[in-house]
Amino acid sequence: MRSFCGQASRIIDTVLNKIIIAMFAVLLFDVWFAVLDRYIFKWQVIWVEEAARYLMVWTMLLAIATAMYRRQHVFISFIYEKAPERQRLLLAAFIDLVSITVFFSIALLSISFAFKALGTRTSIFGMPLTVPHAAVGVSFFLTAVQLSLVFIRDFGKLPVQILEVDVSNRANQEADQ
Repeated sequence: MRSFCGQASRIIDTVLNKIIIAMFAVLLFDVWFAVLDRYIFKWQVIWVEEAARYLMVWTMLLAIATAMYRRQHVFISFIYEKAPERQRLLLAAFIDLVSITVFFSIALLSISFAFKALGTRTSIFGMPLTVPHAAVGVSFFLTAVQLSLVFIRDFGKLPVQILEVDVSNRANQEADQ
């Protein structure tokens, strides 16, 4: 079960990383296009700012799930570090379970919030507001799933941050086992 959860988490992380990189590339292109538009060509294209805003929100929120996979999230560790190993295991499990609950709860609440935006549109794109509002729900749901899988993968072991992104995935595969 641990191996399966580790592999499933790694697959989700790999797919999310590719999506995030693609969205970030589009965001960079959009921002550079906006700079060229404003200062060189003076075309006054109005949609670039709104596109950048929504791309940035989606990109940053999706990145939370990849940080959870690597256990690079914010963690107040002054109590954790002073506790003996057995209590650290219990404290880490408690923190993971509370985090999973919080992320699932916020995901559910924000998905209902996104549905309330049905029928409304953004001012410039005319895009349904459900799309930007769904960013929180989708990303927090993926984060809760990642946390659940990582919790099972690391159960009974002290959590360890994966500090570097290994392009070959060797370090990630070793952590999944």
